[in-house]
Amino acid sequence: MEVVRRLREGEMHGTNKDKYDFANAIRLLTVHRENAARAQAEQRNVDAAAVRASIDRKIEDIRQQVQIEKARESNGR
Repeated sequence: MEVVRRLREGEMHGTNKDKYDFANAIRLLTVHRENAARAQAEQRNVDAAAVRASIDRKIEDIRQQVQIEKARESNGR
């Protein structure tokens, strides 16, 4: 965000009045983007059994919430 801000505002110098190194900053951002994309792909690479187990847990949580709400409604009558 700092690089974008400097480019937008035309701030071309660093704190020591030397020229800000935009080329290296953009290279670092590119490497970061590649690493972030790789990490995200690794997180998405789960087996089907893990996905099913996650879905089953979510469904069970929803069922329990529905039962709790029904119990509250029947107690409130």
